[in-house]
Amino acid sequence: MCHGTCINHYFVSPIRSASAVRSRGKRCVTTGCSHLVEECSTRTWSKPLTAVAGVAGPVVVALGKFDGMHQGHRLLAQQAASSGSPFLLSFSGMAEVLGWPARLPLVAPSDRARVLASWTSHCQGRTPRQRYIPFAMVRTLSPEAFVKTLVEDLQISGIVVGQNYRFGYKAAGDSKLLQALGEAHGIHVDIVDLVGAGPGCGISRAALQACG
Repeated sequence: MCHGTCINHYFVSPIRSASAVRSRGKRCVTTGCSHLVEECSTRTWSKPLTAVAGVAGPVVVALGKFDGMHQGHRLLAQQAASSGSPFLLSFSGMAEVLGWPARLPLVAPSDRARVLASWTSHCQGRTPRQRYIPFAMVRTLSPEAFVKTLVEDLQISGIVVGQNYRFGYKAAGDSKLLQALGEAHGIHVDIVDLVGAGPGCGISRAALQACG
């Protein structure tokens, strides 16, 4: 049973779900399956994913925002699980860095670990995990430097993305460049056709809200 999780420097308790306790500068300690979601500080974000407790074998990351935790996101996790221990890798603090209006995620922080656990049966018995890294630490990386960081620092063995994924400084890289860089670094990159959320609905935050 999940008992809360750490996202965006807040710990949200299921007992006090209306309140959030700030934990800046400290690592949140939670119980239950909340260990599946990890938000790293500027000091710990680049630690190897292979060193995470309970992770065995090669690590394959799915890259994205994962705001809605929808069917398309689950498909990325499934593909990652077919080749190794699946991780969803996304960024914290993006709105603050880019000056965007702050908005709540579609899936509450306190519910993310439960959703990940529910995906286990779709992922060959491997429960996906999620790591948030500070966007400020990777914002200025070129596409080449970003992939190098994933391979050499986070020690990943593969990457999974949707067709429209972009990465690197000012979104300079696309999925085709990602495949080329992956090959240059000796890792496999899978490009996945994202599943529609429903008739006439694409996979996006706006579409999911429209589909209700």
